[in-house]
Amino acid sequence: MTLFAGARADERIDCDNAMAQNDINICASRAYDAADARLNQIYRKLIARLDASEAAQLKNAERSWIGYRDSECRYTVRLNEGGSIYPTVWFGCLTQQTESRTKVLKAHLDCINNSDDCTE
Repeated sequence: MTLFAGARADERIDCDNAMAQNDINICASRAYDAADARLNQIYRKLIARLDASEAAQLKNAERSWIGYRDSECRYTVRLNEGGSIYPTVWFGCLTQQTESRTKVLKAHLDCINNSDDCTE
């Protein structure tokens, strides 16, 4: 989802010291991109360990989760819609939801790898 044209490509922004709202928005989008990349990495590892039936179930669960994530974030950030801070809170919500889902998928992967207690 692009909330501001061309801004995400500006690599010169120092996210540790961002002060301008546009820069903060860009940094929030970068944080989400990193969280999404981590989720996809865990997802690929997990799906590779599943049989066809389990993989189909996980794919269905992921599609449902994406719908939930997007709906939850639309609701969560609704009061900021139209404001300059909207991209920051939008990407912040996506990041939080994605990090939470990554933990769930990681727990499933750990269970398959027998490195965790599978008492979910």
